[in-house]
Amino acid sequence: MKKFLIWILAVVLCFGMVGCKKGNGTDTPPDGDDPGNSVVTPGGTTDKPFAPDESTRYEGGTHIRNMTVREGEYLVRDGKTEYKIVYPEAATDNENLAVSELQTYFEAATGIVLSTVPDTGLTYAADAKYISVGATTVLDGAEIELDETLLKQTGVRVVTKGNTIFLAGAHDYGTLYAAYEFLSYAFDWEVFADNVITYNAVTDVPLMQYDVTEVPDFEFNVAGHLSVRNNVDLRNRFRMIQLQDQTVTKNDNIYHDSLDWLPGATYAKAHPDWYSTRGYSSAIGGGNLCYNARGNAAELEEMKNTLVELMKERIKAFPNKKYISFSITDTRTTICDCKACTDMAKAYGGTQSAAVVKFLNDVRARLQVWFDSADGKQYYNGQKILFLAYHATNAPPVNYDEATKQYTPIDESVVCKDIVPWFAETDGDYTCSLLENESVNGVIARNMEGWGALADEILFWTYGTNFTYYLAPYNSFDGFAETYRFAAQNQIKALYAQHQSNNDMSTGWERLKAYLNYKLGWDVNADVGALTDRFFKAYFGPAADEMQDVFNEYRALAQKQIELGYAGSRSEFHNALQAKYWPRNLLLDWTENFDRAMAAIEPLKETDSTLYDAYYYNIALERVSPYYLIVMLYESTFSTQTVSAFKQQVKADCEHTGISLYAERNGELSRLWSSWGI
Repeated sequence: MKKFLIWILAVVLCFGMVGCKKGNGTDTPPDGDDPGNSVVTPGGTTDKPFAPDESTRYEGGTHIRNMTVREGEYLVRDGKTEYKIVYPEAATDNENLAVSELQTYFEAATGIVLSTVPDTGLTYAADAKYISVGATTVLDGAEIELDETLLKQTGVRVVTKGNTIFLAGAHDYGTLYAAYEFLSYAFDWEVFADNVITYNAVTDVPLMQYDVTEVPDFEFNVAGHLSVRNNVDLRNRFRMIQLQDQTVTKNDNIYHDSLDWLPGATYAKAHPDWYSTRGYSSAIGGGNLCYNARGNAAELEEMKNTLVELMKERIKAFPNKKYISFSITDTRTTICDCKACTDMAKAYGGTQSAAVVKFLNDVRARLQVWFDSADGKQYYNGQKILFLAYHATNAPPVNYDEATKQYTPIDESVVCKDIVPWFAETDGDYTCSLLENESVNGVIARNMEGWGALADEILFWTYGTNFTYYLAPYNSFDGFAETYRFAAQNQIKALYAQHQSNNDMSTGWERLKAYLNYKLGWDVNADVGALTDRFFKAYFGPAADEMQDVFNEYRALAQKQIELGYAGSRSEFHNALQAKYWPRNLLLDWTENFDRAMAAIEPLKETDSTLYDAYYYNIALERVSPYYLIVMLYESTFSTQTVSAFKQQVKADCEHTGISLYAERNGELSRLWSSWGI
């Protein structure tokens, strides 16, 4: 068999790797003029392993892959097959997509266009040769168990019964992901990015006896890169979703939306008590709602009833969505300091989350009365209200018993009843796991454990980039695997790892992060080191060794950066543009790696332009970071002509790859080019 790569459905041969040798850079000042010049020895690697300590291994997952070859039986033999795809006559969008993806990559790997038939009038027969996709009548007759309690919305079954291979889930996301699982088993199919998908080209495929049950460790993995979220094909293949697709909102905003539901401009004049005393005005209300209506019982009652009616109207429009979003605004301060809120916080361990939980528990109970009525019954889908456990509400209202190491609710009223905490905290240190840097992350980790005593479902919002400096790499590689294991152990059902969520494309190894988040979101015990090696070989082809050399040196440098202060609370907003973090000579060495990487793919320009273009894009995307850092930190050490060339290189690569921002806020690249005089 030959290993192939696919770029936007164009099949191309994968080439071998090329070795590398370090140079000495150019325009180098004398030793001593280069801040931090000896931080990392070129060619060095970090001693810190990718894999977390095995003591943190998550044992609660379901990843059962039983498969054996059925001797003498074939799915494909001599480039031919007797198999057809059978699909539900009334297939859902995801079931139709599963059929399309299966056809596309089956043909790419074998040259065979699988025929498709609807399940109309079909029943299970042991000798029938089908690949059954989704909730078909053939599946019904085969009596294959699809335990919804186990599989939930995204779990997968791949089962061979008789001669038929069944690809299904309890819901249609599971069916789509079952198709991807099957492709990985049959053809070693794997997606690394929107322009890199690998598989084996074959003429013979044995028939396998499959008995696979795969349930992702997080029911939902929410796309945290804009480049993934906006690419529907890649988002599906990464088994990620947009949370908006699962969430009822007031104005399509799911993040800090409580004032979307009850805007001050609409209600503050008549109902001032609905709004926080902090920053209050009669025209706009407050910076947040007051979840106690400042102690005014009548106003609190009307506030809840108004919200319930608004939510009912939106639920009617979107009855199939799982969550209803209602969250505090993006503020790090106390939500409200009225006497009612202050007294409640004191009674519940000093946190303002108790007021939010109590308020939303009552709102959700009132919605349930409607769901149970003749008018609302048709709209019930087990909906839960989603709220942010963030800053002032990050700490849960719980007691902790040091002897038993157990958390318990302060009282029954703060147990989450069909409401879901969305656990988030930007004050953490994401250069390491939540189980490290105790002085910063310890309280956050304990808060997550505490919410596990109050809620049977929690969403997790974590972070993995520097939001102030998008073009500088941020080391979240050393912590997220262990953090995800910890999260899986603490009732986290959905993962949102926010990276550059408003940047069209990202440099600084962000595409590797997206791939690893996809893999770890499915199985938190996945081998990150092995996945990284596989990524580099597929993603950079003949330039893989050069590019992985840079990445390994970066990981070693990142450990030194932590020692030098690039860590601690809110490290994802840290000032990355400090010369002590980025040795000049090392940055120059990396640019030589990029030159050699480009030279390694140069022969493909004539022999396979599609392959060349894909590799060129991937290398150019990562080349942005070192040139940007050289200009920002060491411009004065180069000639005017050299600096101009570096600036033009950054601009050209950003335009070629589609990078749109250099920072989360006010980071349009036009501002950078203007400051550079280009």
